[in-house]
Amino acid sequence: MKKDFMFGLIFLSFVLFNSVGVVSGVETPQITEVSYTPSLPIDSLQRIDGTGIDESFAIYGNVNNAPNLHYVEYDPIPDNCFFDNTEPDYGIGGSYVENSQNRKVFSDSPNHNFKFMSFRCNKAGEYRFAVKLIGSNGEILHKLSNRILIESLEIRCSQKSITCSDGTIVSPDPDNGCSFPSCPTPECIDSDGKNYEITGYTFGLEAPEAWDNFKDYCGVAGNEIGKVVEYICKDNNYVEKELYDCSEDTPCVNGACIMGGRLEDTTLIAGQGFRYAKWECYDGTAESQGEETSCKSSELWQIYAGEFCKGKCSEESGKCGVNSFSVGGDCSDDSGSSYSGEPLSFGYEVAVWMCEDGRVGKETSADCKLGYLWEKEIEELCGEAGIDDIDLEEKCGITDGSGFTSTDISLICKNSCPFEGSCLPIGVRTGGKYCGINGELSSQLEGNAQCDNNFECGSNVCVSGQCVETNLIEKILEWFRKLFGGEQA
Repeated sequence: MKKDFMFGLIFLSFVLFNSVGVVSGVETPQITEVSYTPSLPIDSLQRIDGTGIDESFAIYGNVNNAPNLHYVEYDPIPDNCFFDNTEPDYGIGGSYVENSQNRKVFSDSPNHNFKFMSFRCNKAGEYRFAVKLIGSNGEILHKLSNRILIESLEIRCSQKSITCSDGTIVSPDPDNGCSFPSCPTPECIDSDGKNYEITGYTFGLEAPEAWDNFKDYCGVAGNEIGKVVEYICKDNNYVEKELYDCSEDTPCVNGACIMGGRLEDTTLIAGQGFRYAKWECYDGTAESQGEETSCKSSELWQIYAGEFCKGKCSEESGKCGVNSFSVGGDCSDDSGSSYSGEPLSFGYEVAVWMCEDGRVGKETSADCKLGYLWEKEIEELCGEAGIDDIDLEEKCGITDGSGFTSTDISLICKNSCPFEGSCLPIGVRTGGKYCGINGELSSQLEGNAQCDNNFECGSNVCVSGQCVETNLIEKILEWFRKLFGGEQA
C-alpha cells in the first residue's frame, strides 16, 4: 500500500512539472520561439521558411521567464553562411555584449522578443541555427533551434510572385538578384463614366491602400430602395456611392435605369454564360431551349433565336424575326461560356489558332464572322485533337449573314421572363403561372408535385421538395381559427 502511494505521488509530481513548467513555484526560463524573418524592412515580423542564395534574413524569437539579467546568443554560424550585422545603432531587442557579434544582454526583461540581423548563405541547402538562453553566471538555461531552406535564385524566383494593389501579378527577375520590378501606379477607373443607364464597374480605393472593384446595383434597403447605387471616382482615387432615382418608365434593373425593365444595352449580358433561353417570334411561335449541362453566351443564344425565327412575321405589323428573348440560369462561374462574348454588332475578319496536336493555322475571311462561328469552324479543322488556343483579329461590324442583330429584338430579358412588353423577375406569379429560373413562364404546380421554391406551387408552399395542397393549408388555418376563437376543432 505504501509502495503504491509513493508511486502515485511521484507520478503526480511528474505530471504537474510537465504541464505547467513549474518547479517549487519557480517558472522555468525558456526560449519559446526561434524563427526567421526578412531583413527588410527591419521591423518585419513576417515568418519565412526559406529564402534564396545570398538573400538576407534575420533570426527572430521569444524568451519567457528569464532572470532579470541574462544573455541570448546564437550558436556558431553553419558553414556557407555569414553574419552581416545590419542592425541600427540602437539594436533590435537587447544590445550586443562588447566585442561580441552573437551575444546580446537583456536586463529587467524576463519576457521579451529578440532579433539578430542579418544572415545570408551562399550555397543552396538546409541550414539549422540554434539560440541559447544564458544566465548571468554563464549557465545555459535553455536552447532551441530551427531550420531554414536556402534555394538557388532560379528556383526561388520561379516560386515567388506578388500581387499589386491593382491586381497585377509581378514576378522577380533572377538576373537582377531576384528583385521585384515596381508595381504600376493604379488609378481609379469608372467603366460607365457616371452613366445611370448602364451597369458600370468601378475600381478604386475603399480605404487607404485598400483597392477593390465595385459594381453598380439596385438598392433594396433603407434610403437606397428602388434607386441606382452608382459608384463613381472621387478625389485621390477614392470610390464613393451616389444614389439616383429612376423614373417610372425606366425602373432600376441590374444596377441601371432600363426602359420598361428591358436590357437595351446588350453588353450587360455580353460574354456571360446561360443554361436556358426562350424566345418568341413575331408570328407568335415560341421556343425554349437549354438544359442543366448546357452553357452558352447570350450572343450565341440570340443567334439561335434569329435562325429559328427567320421568315416568321406578324400579319398585323409585318415585322419578322425575334420579338422577345430571355436567358436564365447563370453558368459563367462554373462551366463558363464557350464564346468570350462581344455584342452582336462586332465580329472578326482574321483567326489564328493552334490545335492540341501542335498544328497551327491562320485564315482570313471576306465576311465578318462572329466569334462562335470562327470557333465552330476551327473545331472542325482541329478534329479530335481539339483546340488549344484561338486569337481573333481585325474587329469589324457584323450581322450573322441573315441581317439579324441584337437590335432587331424588341425585348431582351436576363434572369427574368418576357411578359406583355416587360420583364417579370424570377418568382413573380401572374395568371396561374410563375417566372422560373430558366426565364420561362410556367403553370403553377398542384397537389403533391415536386418543387424547389414556394412560388412554383399553387398553394405558394413548398416543403421538403413537395408542394403542399391548398385544401390542407386551409384546414390548418381553419383549425387555428377555431383554436384561438375558442371553438372545438
